[in-house]
Amino acid sequence: MLREDAEEGPDAYPLTIGHDVWIGARVIILPGCRQIGDGAVVGAGAVVTRDVEPYRIVGGNPARVIQPRFDPKIEALVLASAWWQRSLEELMPHLARFTQPLTLECARRLRELFA
Repeated sequence: MLREDAEEGPDAYPLTIGHDVWIGARVIILPGCRQIGDGAVVGAGAVVTRDVEPYRIVGGNPARVIQPRFDPKIEALVLASAWWQRSLEELMPHLARFTQPLTLECARRLRELFA
């Protein structure tokens, strides 16, 4: 018998997936996970049972943090840039910046350009 105050359906466990997130094949995201943060990477076949912090690489069953995606200084600069909120027209002149390794200097420049 169901309790009258019990929530049911997809709205009972909303999931928010941030920007610049990569989710591998055959990933299972369980209701205990409410958020996958910006820039996170979820490895193929992972079973995600809880929230994933921004810019973390997770994998396994249950999914656990394997490592941070970036150095904390780079992570802070990329978050501050919020480049994903810009239009394609604003981003296109800076395409080369998005196709090179993300160094501390490159992250600083992104913040200057887009923050």
